[in-house]
Amino acid sequence: MSFDPTDDFELAPCGLLSTRPDGLILRVNQTLSSWLGTPREALVQRKRFEDVLSLPGRLFHGTHFAPLLQMQGFVDEIALEMRRPDGSGLQVLVSATLTKDEAGQPLGVRIAVFRASERRRYEEELLRSRYVQAEQLAAIVRSSRDAIISISSLGVIQTWNEAAVRLYGYSADQAVSSQLSMLAPDDQAAEDQAFLARLLGGESLLLEARRRRLDGQLVPVAISGAPVRGTDGRVVGAATVHRDMSAWREAEERRSLMLRELTHRTKNLLAIVQAVERQSAATTTSKEEFHERLSGRLRAIAASHDMLLLCEWRGVVVAEVLRSQLAPFAEINRLRIHSEGPALQLNADASHNLALAIHELATNAVKYGALSGLTGEVFISWGLVDGSPGPPIFELRWSERGGPPVAPPSRRGFGLTVLERIVPSALDGSATLSLEPPGALWTIRIPARLLEPLPA
Repeated sequence: MSFDPTDDFELAPCGLLSTRPDGLILRVNQTLSSWLGTPREALVQRKRFEDVLSLPGRLFHGTHFAPLLQMQGFVDEIALEMRRPDGSGLQVLVSATLTKDEAGQPLGVRIAVFRASERRRYEEELLRSRYVQAEQLAAIVRSSRDAIISISSLGVIQTWNEAAVRLYGYSADQAVSSQLSMLAPDDQAAEDQAFLARLLGGESLLLEARRRRLDGQLVPVAISGAPVRGTDGRVVGAATVHRDMSAWREAEERRSLMLRELTHRTKNLLAIVQAVERQSAATTTSKEEFHERLSGRLRAIAASHDMLLLCEWRGVVVAEVLRSQLAPFAEINRLRIHSEGPALQLNADASHNLALAIHELATNAVKYGALSGLTGEVFISWGLVDGSPGPPIFELRWSERGGPPVAPPSRRGFGLTVLERIVPSALDGSATLSLEPPGALWTIRIPARLLEPLPA
């Protein structure tokens, strides 16, 4: 008998054989022949199927395999042991079909043989792959910064990761087996029920809402949810991801506040620029002097706003207010400008107005005062002083020594108006300016309520 190597019978990756109704082998492929270690010539027309089985295999064949085949016409993956010539066993899974003629009489049996070891290796590999995937998913859930909560088709919590513990305060033991609706505040119960109904109905959803922590505090969250389906395609539960939106909401509120504050301050800034322009024009005698004074004051205003923008209009420490306005002079006079005081932070209005005053003092010192020569010095000190009978008062002193002789000005310019009237009035405080020997002395006192706590 010849065998065509291109025949599907030969190309099959499993063992194939066909027998007469009494089990005599009529045909066997090379795959099964090689598994058994027996030439096909020694099998075809020489042995019956049960002859290539081990003793336990023959017993099982007689008690289960053959009766099932006769009764139902097929056998689906029954485990048997085949026998090799060397006496070793081959564990296989056997499927068989009984063929019949038109009258219903048996014609023969077609048998497919699969090596059980290959099937077992495949199943083990499949289980290993699924285990790795499950571990990877579990690692993602454990390490996630977002709360990941899975629920059953009845809305009962099934899993609760560490981020959920941090967000809501419930331990896993407290949360698992409880209804997810326990997190919804009373005024959002209906919205929560509608969300869960749609989610468990098969929709993927995103919801922004408030949820209640164990301590009763409400926290803003963004909840994304997706249904989980079984092998038959039906929804068996859902997975939800809860993200704490508190920081985002606070940032949005800060941005909104800053925008409103910027709009307000822009209007005020335009008014200040107009006032500076008018006063500078009224107190100067030449275009050059007007341009110099106006440019310097506008630079001071710009530096003040840069300083406030960097701190998001929350206030500035006194030392930084001084630095912003003395920077143009500090490089040349860094050894002649001395400042000392505690770490105190002024609010935005106080920082801005004090910056304008420091600019006027520094400009005057460079042009006429202690910094106009080679030997003068400027001393700046600040702190809280007794405000009896009221609360403490913030005081800042600017004093100059060693400069040219000091005398009261022959005319009052805009700088004096800023120092004596505009700044103290804007800050609900008081100021004194002395232009007498040994040098200029300016003191301002403002309410301590204009101070803000330092950031942690």
